[in-house]
Amino acid sequence: GRKLTTMIEKRFGVVENEKLQVRLNRILRRITRHSDRPPSALPYRVKILKIEGINALAFVGGTIYLCKGLVDFIRREMGDSDDAFAVVIGHEVVHLVMRHGLGMLDLVGGTRALMEGKSLDVRGINKLMVGMSRKHEFEADQVGCLYAYRAGFNPSSAFHFHRKLLSRGKEIPEGLDHPTHSERAERL
Repeated sequence: GRKLTTMIEKRFGVVENEKLQVRLNRILRRITRHSDRPPSALPYRVKILKIEGINALAFVGGTIYLCKGLVDFIRREMGDSDDAFAVVIGHEVVHLVMRHGLGMLDLVGGTRALMEGKSLDVRGINKLMVGMSRKHEFEADQVGCLYAYRAGFNPSSAFHFHRKLLSRGKEIPEGLDHPTHSERAERL
């Protein structure tokens, strides 16, 4: 996880916005205090990658990346709401708590190439998500909302997030094992 995060940050860069970083760290701390794997068990971190996609990723070792496009979407379309950031961060924390990523690293053929530094582009990042099962995504949505609720955030923001993406014509890219935004909103 550490090697991949170093490579990813070097390749794409991290957004430097101290005020936003403090805010996201505060939200992350609240979520992790109410998770099933407390901050003392894992050094959680949240960073913003300079990628325009509406996406987030969690890596073994506790690093959560929000893509700049996702942050911009929440700020522009979701009223810059802490609740919206909390359900996204909560979702990624669940992937870490449930160790979803450990199996993913073994399943994804592109990971080896990334580790060897052969290719690292947005498609390479998306390849990391292949193998993350639909079951894991639904679990991360539902338990992430529970963590957000426990931490005092409004979990209905997850439903509104997926509905807003749909209303703006955004959908999960083809070829990924992720459920659609429509399916996720319905389950939530």
